Amino acid sequence: MNKFSLYLQYFSVVLTTVKAIEASFADAPGASKLQLALGAIQAGADGISQIPEAHVQYVSSLISLVVNMLNTSGIFQHKALPTT
Repeated sequence: MNKFSLYLQYFSVVLTTVKAIEASFADAPGASKLQLALGAIQAGADGISQIPEAHVQYVSSLISLVVNMLNTSGIFQHKALPTT
């Protein structure tokens, strides 16, 4: 299966997961939210069918792509970090 087909296969799950995690953990570091999203998607897949290990890298990059898209579009609004 090519990369584009994998992105299409997982896109709706990734988008829903990323939006839910951002709504619940907006102030958490991005790397933590990435791991949480990947873990949630894998846990959900375990109930249906295991995400093949070869697909995990693609799902992870798709999560980053979706987050970047939502950040760039302004859908995710981040508070300015306090300066010290």
